[in-house]
Amino acid sequence: MSRFKFLGINDDKSHCECCGKQGLKRVVWIEDCETNEIRHFGTTCAMAPVKGFTLDLEIKAEMRRLDEVQKSRFARAYQSYRQKGGRCVANPAKPGYFMYADPDLWKDCLAAASRPRFGRVGRLRAHHRTLCPVSELGRAHRKTIINDLLAQLPPEAARLQEAKHEHH
Repeated sequence: MSRFKFLGINDDKSHCECCGKQGLKRVVWIEDCETNEIRHFGTTCAMAPVKGFTLDLEIKAEMRRLDEVQKSRFARAYQSYRQKGGRCVANPAKPGYFMYADPDLWKDCLAAASRPRFGRVGRLRAHHRTLCPVSELGRAHRKTIINDLLAQLPPEAARLQEAKHEHH
């Protein structure tokens, strides 16, 4: 068993306990199994061979996974931004680059993309249920839906619909 255990990568701290570098976007958490001490390091220090952690494969795999999560999050946010009418415009400060025309809408879309979401199968099933034709539902379910719709009608229209169904 290795002396060091890789615990994860996050942005809870912004400095490296090894070299003291500040302003890090993410840090690697490593536990020393002999002393039970948990420390955080910048990715460069954590993967440096001279440190002796030998956790390079685990750290790189987690970094790849986090990058994919981030890409997916930005893709969902961009799709939402465009669906809500957001546009990208030329950035006057950086020729050849674009920026979001509505930064507040972009921030809202990015925040929404960061929230946990249901798996694809669950969303498809829920979507299918709401679009299911009434003819495919059981008789009791059809009556419930019809009664719910009738309850939403003004009283005069509801009486006319009830009278119409009684004659059939």
